[in-house]
Amino acid sequence: MDPSEVESVLVHLDLDGDGWWHGRANYELVLRPSGERPLARAHALDCSEAERDPEARPLWDDDPGHGGRLVGPSDFRCSARDERVGGRLLRVVEVFVSESARTGFAPREGLEVGLRVEFRLRGGSWASVFERYDLAYLALVSEAASRAREAARRAEPPSAEGRAVYVTQYVEFLTKSEATVVVLVENAAFREVRGVVVKLGNRTLRLERLGPRSAAKLRYAVSLARSRVALLPRRARVEYSVGGRRYQLELPLPAVVVSVEEPPNLWAVFVRNVSTAAAVVAAVAAVLAPAYAWRRRSARGPGPAQPGASTPSRRGTAASCTRAP
Repeated sequence: MDPSEVESVLVHLDLDGDGWWHGRANYELVLRPSGERPLARAHALDCSEAERDPEARPLWDDDPGHGGRLVGPSDFRCSARDERVGGRLLRVVEVFVSESARTGFAPREGLEVGLRVEFRLRGGSWASVFERYDLAYLALVSEAASRAREAARRAEPPSAEGRAVYVTQYVEFLTKSEATVVVLVENAAFREVRGVVVKLGNRTLRLERLGPRSAAKLRYAVSLARSRVALLPRRARVEYSVGGRRYQLELPLPAVVVSVEEPPNLWAVFVRNVSTAAAVVAAVAAVLAPAYAWRRRSARGPGPAQPGASTPSRRGTAASCTRAP
């Protein structure tokens, strides 16, 4: 990074190693490497009151609402110098953080402290050494570690040429007699692949070459003249070459069903079902109606006696009453 592009460097320190939102030893240092006095600002985030009282909030020690300062620029020793390494001019800034009774920071061998470094660049952009807003915890040592420098080397991207080709398929066009299927072939490698052969059941599709990190479409047709439903192949065998080496893959494919059958007319189905149900009800009624009528006549008993007819007596003997003229 060009030092002339850096406007300031933001350094966060969790010096008691208990997390940023705990205790008092949470330092923020603002460095301006190009200046004669590189330490432009130093303050501490006091979270002790907020830990005791849920209604309270953390306060910077230079906030007017805080009771007083915990740290300041005068509590740090800071130096800056230019250093040429490998033909490049670097700006080196060193900050010495001392023990503090006000914040509770007591350095000792093996104490883990949190560190976050963010570069604020001219123009409003930024760059972070670690994940932004994340602290990396490092153990303190009594002796400074030796700094080994070596020239930067270009790292080649990871290679997975043995599984560089991916295949999927989908229906592009559909008519009553035929479906056009697209086979999408993707090359995930950083080199060109050649002689691509894709076998789908009894079909063989070929592609002469495919550039790095690119994709191509192959097509085939499925006839629906005899069968109105077709199931596309579920597996693909792929062969290809990278740099003179031949590879083979067996790839699963998602299940795709092609159908030109018309969906049923729901209204017609409903009317047909209602008509069938009505016919069944009518047939049942025709069968049960005579039996129902006979049962009703039986329940009412015999009709009224006719004049001159004999009726059974209560004792079961027949009696007739006639008068002589």
